[in-house]
Amino acid sequence: MLSREMPAAPAELAFSETEIKILDTMVKDTTQVMSSSPLEKYTIKLAQLGGYMGNKNKHPPGNIVIWRGLRRLNEIQTGWEMATGSCG
Repeated sequence: MLSREMPAAPAELAFSETEIKILDTMVKDTTQVMSSSPLEKYTIKLAQLGGYMGNKNKHPPGNIVIWRGLRRLNEIQTGWEMATGSCG
């Protein structure tokens, strides 16, 4: 919801540094992502982890897709932290 209200806000307002690194690594930039503001860019990347296709109509991602993306990002982040030794 923050991305819809303040799309030009910095991504660090909603995402941690680790989450931003993971999203940059896992999700390739599309034309829709490249033309978006910082917070909106990472919200779209998160939604793409949850199955958002970003079709031509450019409808914003819904709650279910964001939830799926958050769940998947959480799992990836746990593995990332275990691999880099910053967990446990």
